[in-house]
Amino acid sequence: MSLTLSNPRSDLPVATTPTVGAARLHTAELADIVAGLAQAEDLWRVHVVHDADQRARVRLLATPAYEVWLLGWTPGQSVGLHDHGGANAAFIVVDGTLTETVAAEPTLRSGRGLVRHAIGAGGTGRVAAGQVHDIGNETAALATSIHAYYKPLRSMGFFETPAPEVRGHRVRTMWIDETPPLL
Repeated sequence: MSLTLSNPRSDLPVATTPTVGAARLHTAELADIVAGLAQAEDLWRVHVVHDADQRARVRLLATPAYEVWLLGWTPGQSVGLHDHGGANAAFIVVDGTLTETVAAEPTLRSGRGLVRHAIGAGGTGRVAAGQVHDIGNETAALATSIHAYYKPLRSMGFFETPAPEVRGHRVRTMWIDETPPLL
């Protein structure tokens, strides 16, 4: 499956699907994909779900090289500190504001200190393979985001938080079911 999003405005990013066997997609390329898809709102907007009981996830696209998920966040929902099982990732907030928690020193794999920053609608985040982070909705409003992963996301490792602003050790792995994509 190949996706090319046409863009009548030259100042906005255009997302394209790499061919099978293409080189590893880096976080900047994944950020271009989610930004381009965010512009094609009529493709994904009808699939947005917000569930008060659990963070809503919808698999939008799946290719051999990458996949894209649409996430709905109600107030107070978060993922918890996690990694992406070796996959690079990028996301864009399309509605509301999300707070991302990341390592204070991301180049130090052993760095355990954490910092938080808010990302409003139109803002993006990039997560390198192996990086530990959290995303959550700390506001009173709904939020929606679009996430792309290279390679397709198959597992997430979760980490304890032994003290505020400190990352602990991995405590569990969650395996991701391959659900059929909607697009």
